[in-house]
Amino acid sequence: MKRRIVLLAAPALALASATPALGADATVKGLDSLVWDKPAVTINAGEKVTWTFDGTAQPHNVLASSANWTFRSELGPPPAPPVSRTFATPGVYDYVCEVHSSTMIGRVTVNSETGAPPPPPPPPPLSQQAFPNDGTVSANAFEVGGLDTEDPALRGIAVKRTGAKARISFRVDEQSRVTVRLSRGGKRVKTKHANTAGRGSVTVKKLKAGRYKATIVARDLAGNASRTRTASFTVS
Repeated sequence: MKRRIVLLAAPALALASATPALGADATVKGLDSLVWDKPAVTINAGEKVTWTFDGTAQPHNVLASSANWTFRSELGPPPAPPVSRTFATPGVYDYVCEVHSSTMIGRVTVNSETGAPPPPPPPPPLSQQAFPNDGTVSANAFEVGGLDTEDPALRGIAVKRTGAKARISFRVDEQSRVTVRLSRGGKRVKTKHANTAGRGSVTVKKLKAGRYKATIVARDLAGNASRTRTASFTVS
């Protein structure tokens, strides 16, 4: 009889140990060292996560990065206000700071109300997956390490003219779209574009006789514009 009691008690103890304690609301703080103080938190369905940015001097926010949820908090002057989200459905929810997406990477794991672990999140579509050779520029023009505010440097402007044809060459220090506008007598007559990183040029043909002014500017992938450069030449 005693042996039978022991055999019944063992499964009961195993069941009790397999049931985790209930979770609780979680708080995650964004830091100016460009990380989250808790990169991964686990809660139960129906509980809440609050993100805070007290005392930060850089812009931060929360942006969903897995395909199973949509969330984006306001990105404004620092420090950003706290933001909360209640998770009703079990799952794994990934997120980043939109400005510092290469280092501020976080995950919320939401268990069922009984503490059962959720299935892994589905992979994002290929169009949203990052590749090593990406320019790391999002639709909002954020680059690795922060907001890209560096203007491209445009140098080495030169014009080579042959008859009614002119070749305007230049050099730019990062991937940019270079725009060359030609004007004659104060009136714009030609516009040419070139996408390049390094040396590049545009060629303009069938120019009429007269004095021309070339205005050249480069704009990088984040929308920053270089200092405008000019060059003049004459077609006889």
